[in-house]
Amino acid sequence: MSSSEQQNQSALNSHFIVCGLGSLGQHCIKLLKDFGVPVIAIDKQEKIKWEVDGIPNSIKKNYLVGDIQDSEVLVKANIKECRAILIVTNDEIVNVKVADEINKLNPQARMIIRSSKKDLHEKSKLNIDNVVVCDPTELPAQVFATRALGDENRGFFKLEDEWLGVLKVKIHPHHKWRNRQLHQINTKECRILCHIPARKQLPTLFHKWKPNLILYPNDEVVYIEIDRNLVHWYGESDCLSSEWKNKGFKQKIIDFLSKFKREKKALAFKEWIKHQLNQPIIRIVFLTWLILFVIGVVILTFGFKLPLWKAFYSSAVMLLGGYDDVYIEAESKVVELQRLMNFIYMLSGILLMGVLQAWLTQWVLNEKFQQLFAYPKRNHIVVVGLSSLGEKIADFLQKWQQPVFAINDKKVKGRVLPQMQLLIGNFIDNLQKIDVANAKSVVVVTDNEDDNIDIGLKAYKANPNCTLIIRTFDHYKTNEIKEYLPYAKVINDYELSAEVFVSNAFGKHIRNMLRMNEQTILVAEYTIKPGDTLNGCFLFEIAYGYEVVPILYQTYKQVRPKIMPSYWDKSPLESGDRIVILANFDSLQKIEIGDRQLPDCKLRVKEAPSQDVILKAAAIIAFICGCNRKMARKLMDNLPGTLDYPIYKHQGQLLLRKLKKYGVDATLVEN
Repeated sequence: MSSSEQQNQSALNSHFIVCGLGSLGQHCIKLLKDFGVPVIAIDKQEKIKWEVDGIPNSIKKNYLVGDIQDSEVLVKANIKECRAILIVTNDEIVNVKVADEINKLNPQARMIIRSSKKDLHEKSKLNIDNVVVCDPTELPAQVFATRALGDENRGFFKLEDEWLGVLKVKIHPHHKWRNRQLHQINTKECRILCHIPARKQLPTLFHKWKPNLILYPNDEVVYIEIDRNLVHWYGESDCLSSEWKNKGFKQKIIDFLSKFKREKKALAFKEWIKHQLNQPIIRIVFLTWLILFVIGVVILTFGFKLPLWKAFYSSAVMLLGGYDDVYIEAESKVVELQRLMNFIYMLSGILLMGVLQAWLTQWVLNEKFQQLFAYPKRNHIVVVGLSSLGEKIADFLQKWQQPVFAINDKKVKGRVLPQMQLLIGNFIDNLQKIDVANAKSVVVVTDNEDDNIDIGLKAYKANPNCTLIIRTFDHYKTNEIKEYLPYAKVINDYELSAEVFVSNAFGKHIRNMLRMNEQTILVAEYTIKPGDTLNGCFLFEIAYGYEVVPILYQTYKQVRPKIMPSYWDKSPLESGDRIVILANFDSLQKIEIGDRQLPDCKLRVKEAPSQDVILKAAAIIAFICGCNRKMARKLMDNLPGTLDYPIYKHQGQLLLRKLKKYGVDATLVEN
C-alpha cells in the first residue's frame, strides 16, 4: 500500500460522527474541527438553523440527511471505520436505542450519548463497554451555580476521598499573604493557578505567574487546595479546632453556610413579628384585649374581692369566651354583677377573636396561593427560568445552603425542588416582588434568549452591584452580548456541554468543570495507554509543556493515588498510570496532538563553597531537572559551567532557590 493510501486509510479510520445538528451538535462539530479531525454529520432535517459560524461549509461534503435509526444511514457514514460517534439529538430515547445498533456495527467505536437519565450513566445498564453517557446540563449547571455564589472562580469537587476547592482571594492591607513571595504560598496542599496583579489583564494560561513576585494589596490569587486549608476561603484565623479539621470538605461548607442560614431565619422571624405588630388591625386587637384584661383584673380584685391569681385567670377566660362557672359562690347581687361583666367581656372577646381569626385565615390563604413565598431581604440568589438547566442550578445552590428564590412563567411539577421559594407569572413583573435590588446574584436561564437579555437589563438597572449571569444559545449573540453587557457573565451552556462531549470522545474522562478568568477549566482524567502523547513524560513536562495542573497521579503499581502530587517524581508516566489535570480546552487539544512546549532555559552554575555542597547540589540538580546524576556531577566538577539540559522557567527558578540555600551561586539563562 502506498504512503498516500495509508494516509487516506488513517484519516478514514479516525473520523468522527455527530448525530443531531441542534445547538449542541453544531458546537461539537466546531470543536472537532478545531482538533483537525474529519467529521461526518447526520440529521433528519435538510434545512438547519445554523448558530455556529463556518459549520455549513466545513461539513458540506460530509452531511447526511436521514434517520439515525436507519442502519443504512449509519453505513453511509462509514460507521464501521469511525473512531467515535457523538449521539446528541434532542430525543434521548432514540439516542439510547441507536447506541445498541451502533455497538453491533462497530464495537470498537467510542460512543458519547446525550441523556439526562442518571440510571444510564453506568455502563452496566447499557451493556456497552466503550460508552459515556453525558447529561448536557449537569456540569454547565454547576458552572452557573458557582458563578452565582459571588466569587467567579470558585468551585469544588471530589477526587478519591478528598475534596478540593478552587478559590480566589483578593489581597487586602491586612491579609496574611501580603508582602509574601508567591512561591512561599505555593505548597503541596495549596497550589497557585494564577496571579492577577492589580489593574492587570486576566491571564488565560497556567504557570504564567512569577514565583519571586511579592504580593501587594489589590492583587488577586487563584489557587487550588485540599480541605484542611478551607479556612483561608472565609478569611478566618489559622487555628482550626480538631473537630473542624476532622470534618469533610462538603460538610464544612454546609456547616459554615448553615450558621448564616439559621441566623437569617431568626432574623427573618424577628422581622416578621415586627411587620405584623406594625399593622393597624393587629395593634387595635391586642391593645383592646390588653386594656380590657387589666380593667377586669382591677375590678375583680378590688370590686369583688377575688384573690389576684383568680382575678387574672377569670379576666383572661372571660375575654376568651368563658362561661360564668369560673366564679365562686357569692351573694346573689354580686353574682348578677359578675354575670353582667362576664357577658360584656365575652362579647368583646368573641369580637376580638373573630377579627384575629379572620386576619389569620387571610394570611394562611395568601401564603397558600403565593406558595408559602418568604420574600427575601438581601444577599439572596435569584434564578429566573426553571428549565432543566435552571432546576439543576437551583438544586446545586440549595445543596450549598444558599437562599434561592426562583421565578418561572408556568407551574412546575411538585416533585421539582419542593423546598424552593417560587413565584409564578411574568418574569419582569415578579422581579420587583423578589427584591432584586438587594440580591447577591441574578441567574437568567430561560429558554428564550431575547427574554434573557431583557430580564438581564432590568435586573442590572435595579441592582448594578449584583453578579449578573445570562444564558445564551446563539454563538453570534453570545459575543455581541459580551460587548454590549460587559458587566454581565454571559455563558453559552451548549459551548460548555460541547467541550465535555468532545473531550470524552477523545478518550478523556471529564470529571468536573469550572470557570476561571472568563474561560472554562476542565477536570480531565487520563489513563495512559501505549502510544499516548503523555506516555513517557515526566509530570513537570506535562505541567509546563502543556500548561496544565496535575492534581492526581497514580502509577499502575500504586494502590492509592497521590493527591496534589509533586512534579518532581523520578519516573516518567507508563502505560496503566492514571493522571487527573486541570486544563482549558486548548491544552487538551495540544495533548491530543502532542504539541508540547519545549523547555527554553538552562542552568549556569558559577561556584560552590565546598566539595560537600557540590555533591548535594548535583543530587538536587538531577532530581529537579530530570537529568541523570552523571551529567549533574560533571557540571558541578567543572565550575563555572552550564548544564547542557534544557529546563522550564518555573523549574529553573525552583532549582535556584534550592541551590541558594547551600550557598551555590547560579543563574538561569533563557534561550
